Amino acid sequence: MDGTEPALGEVEWTRLDRLRAKFLVGGPGEDYWSDGDLVRAYDRTFGARIRWKWREVLAEAKRRGFQGGTRVLDYGCGSGVAGREFFRQFEAGPGAELVLWDRSLVARRTAAELAEAEFASQGSPTITARHAPPTEALDADVVLISHVLAEIDGGDLAMLLQTVARARAVLWVEPGTREVARRLVDLREQLATDFTPIAPCPHRGACPLARPERSADWCHLFATPDPESFTSSHWRRFSDNLGVDLRSLPMSYMVLVRPTDAGAEPAGELGRPLGRPKLEKGRALLDLCVPGDVRRVRWLERTDRRLFRSLRGRRAFHPLLRVELDGDHLVRMEPVDDFHGED
Repeated sequence: MDGTEPALGEVEWTRLDRLRAKFLVGGPGEDYWSDGDLVRAYDRTFGARIRWKWREVLAEAKRRGFQGGTRVLDYGCGSGVAGREFFRQFEAGPGAELVLWDRSLVARRTAAELAEAEFASQGSPTITARHAPPTEALDADVVLISHVLAEIDGGDLAMLLQTVARARAVLWVEPGTREVARRLVDLREQLATDFTPIAPCPHRGACPLARPERSADWCHLFATPDPESFTSSHWRRFSDNLGVDLRSLPMSYMVLVRPTDAGAEPAGELGRPLGRPKLEKGRALLDLCVPGDVRRVRWLERTDRRLFRSLRGRRAFHPLLRVELDGDHLVRMEPVDDFHGED
């Protein structure tokens, strides 16, 4: 919410509360969208929080060398936040097109309207935004998939994977729940025969969590909420009315590209912290993904006090790191990219 839109009224908050109840019990074939006004209210609340996830995923993909695309499919679009954020972060070249698909016609149409309005306001009216009917054979060089695994059945998933197989890159974001994240791990392994994982994985080999003995574990991270969520009356009411913890944005995601587009891996032994660190006096316990394993490691505060303070900040701590390990002791770590520490 940018301060220019009118506040949501009681009717909208009541409808959003009912929508959230549907989300919690939803399953394959569920259509949440009765009209465009509900999609727009969602876009300013639940959709905005999903957009914050996409903001971080797309920024990480860019750091890992991903260069965007021209024909972009936003699959399971809802209000279309993934596609809009994509073209906010990546320059739109000639012939740029955003294709929006959702099983709901209301969602598809409203997402296209929101995209057209945003592109025009950003001075990018040359981006074509259109919604695709269910009968269309979906083809795109970049496929964005958002929050679908809890609701998609086997037949629709098979059709989606056929679309992915024709793409140059796939960026897939899901809630950070154990069940869904485990399914995403399995899909990563399935797709890795034709694609190269570049994020969040600190390696390009098999996922260690795909091994049977790691079936109780899952790969999840946390996005950082927009600072506005801690200061505005809009977000305070969202939290109070709908019972949502504004501080927590759990997600699981993967970015896969064709091997010819993958580029070189950063030099050195790499690792990425998953989940949340466990803080103790003078040290932290991190679940660190490294090539071939996810290890619980100890990190002493005195190793890097400035970086250690970041564990207590609002910003989620998931930088790609160059690491040196001595058994389960993290002797040294250095962020691969600019990481400004505590927020």
